[in-house]
Amino acid sequence: MIFKISLVVFLFSLHNVGCDMLHEVKQYEELKALLSLDDAVGVFFYTHNAASEFKSRTLQIMDKVQDRMKKSGKYWIRLIKVNCANPTIQDQKLPECEKKRSFVASKMKGKVVQPYSLSELFSVSSFEAQVISFVYNHMVSFAQNEEEAYQAMEHVKGSKDLIFMYTKGYGSQDHYNFLKFAIDRFGKYQFLLCTDQGIIEKMFGKQKSDEFGLWYFECAKTMKGGQCPQHQFKGQTFPRPEVMESFWILDTKLN
Repeated sequence: MIFKISLVVFLFSLHNVGCDMLHEVKQYEELKALLSLDDAVGVFFYTHNAASEFKSRTLQIMDKVQDRMKKSGKYWIRLIKVNCANPTIQDQKLPECEKKRSFVASKMKGKVVQPYSLSELFSVSSFEAQVISFVYNHMVSFAQNEEEAYQAMEHVKGSKDLIFMYTKGYGSQDHYNFLKFAIDRFGKYQFLLCTDQGIIEKMFGKQKSDEFGLWYFECAKTMKGGQCPQHQFKGQTFPRPEVMESFWILDTKLN
């Protein structure tokens, strides 16, 4: 027997729709209207003959994410589900329903922006981290090489201090905590993220952990062309907010 695996496509929105459960779209016209919005919504496309455990797990995670977002009161992404076996949906032969494999993609105004693998959405925190990362991508810069990291520092010299985190992969608890901290402190610091261990070794040398690293750069009082004093967090996971904003001061006194 051949199973058509579920497909997940995300279109993110900041509108609070005031509902507690995932809304199921049963009419194509409603789906079409949602997909044409300037804002975005998160859509889970699935079929009845998709693996039930997989479908159930994804829906449970989405329910919990929606509940956590509502309680936080800081941001909201509308999440809905679409049963591809519904006749009104099936008749449209949507590409999202025709795929043979599962994946997540961000969409804005009907255009795919960034694909995600469902393997990155293995928990509520990982799911929420991906959502936050997309919606607030202007708050956190991403360093793909050593030059981009130094350019980010040069850009904020004389204006902001920079917090630089390395994480082995997206969706980790450290990634989630870092993004939540960035939302709360946006405007006060510049945030930089890296997932390439090779870049970290070039910049800071061999590290004890290949999972996590955190550095604070004092760039606000550094002139252009100067070198921002740096402080490395000694812990193995992203710290609590109050620790995050004080560890570098203690490090300065000790050194």
